[in-house]
Amino acid sequence: MLINDSRLLDMVESLIGPDIRLIHYPGIYKPAYTGGEVRWHQDNDYFKVAENRTISVWLALDDVTVENGCMWYLPGHHHQLLEHEQLWSTSEKKGFYLAIPEIDDTRALPAEIKSGGFAIHHCLMPHRSLKNETARPRRGLAMHFMDAKMPDPEMLSILPEDATPVLRRRS
Repeated sequence: MLINDSRLLDMVESLIGPDIRLIHYPGIYKPAYTGGEVRWHQDNDYFKVAENRTISVWLALDDVTVENGCMWYLPGHHHQLLEHEQLWSTSEKKGFYLAIPEIDDTRALPAEIKSGGFAIHHCLMPHRSLKNETARPRRGLAMHFMDAKMPDPEMLSILPEDATPVLRRRS
């Protein structure tokens, strides 16, 4: 299974330490011509971890380009949690999402990735993705990992323990 692959866990360990917990593992799907925009946000505004030893590994299941809605990163803004606003979805997917209301994105960089490649970002790295403007879907898999020794963030206290498994413990 991918999330237990020693190469993946070795890479994650080099970034956050030897004790690794998987906290979120969603599939990402942007349909052709309709996959919508995800506004600027930082993952830690969702995860609410007190310490910032949390990363996301985004695996491309298709070639990911600017045209089909790749992620964009904003270098230099990952040192603190920025103010987010809670917005309500207007699509069929009811619920809310978080977004940074104002940010200068003139230095934003696209993360174009070949199928099978991946991008890694810190929980405070502002990122977004735009609409898929192509005739093919854009699929990916996001894996969010945190240091398993950190206190449980708010979101973990409401989930069963096996929903956020410790994948490696070495200390």
